[in-house]
Amino acid sequence: MMDPGAEAPNYTPPDLEPTHRGRPQTRYGGQSLYVEPDPVRVAKLWRSHGWQAVLDRYFWKGHTELQNIRAVGEERIRKGRG
Repeated sequence: MMDPGAEAPNYTPPDLEPTHRGRPQTRYGGQSLYVEPDPVRVAKLWRSHGWQAVLDRYFWKGHTELQNIRAVGEERIRKGRG
């Protein structure tokens, strides 16, 4: 049995790249995990699946920031740009 504190022998850490905020981002399938949320997508996700889904998807953003992004998205949808 392997020591719980030891790393697996074939473990290779994921590629980490700094984001614009200095946070590391892991690449998965060639796509960043930290993608700036599109306001219209946030508003549509909020409508269809609720605020928790938005918080889960954009977990590194704060609730207030996501509410502001959603408000911009709702306005764009109302104006027909979404």
